[in-house]
Amino acid sequence: MSAKVLSGRLKDMEDKGIVIRAVMATSPPSAEYSLSPLGQELLPAINEIARIGHRLQLQQNEEKAENTENTDMVFDVAASHLSSP
Repeated sequence: MSAKVLSGRLKDMEDKGIVIRAVMATSPPSAEYSLSPLGQELLPAINEIARIGHRLQLQQNEEKAENTENTDMVFDVAASHLSSP
């Protein structure tokens, strides 16, 4: 994610009251973000969505591995038939 996209998303979440922006007196200027009370309230739902997404990703990876194994098996059988007299 580019810095421009990240900055835009943080600004959007700040406008919606999900994060709090604190400007730091540094050179160059910087900002620190933290969850607002609303953001903290949303955290359990966000964590659950992430957990489900992770589980689905693992499931898809397993299905891809099974499909690869099945494809390899088909090629092995086909190759053995081609090489037999």
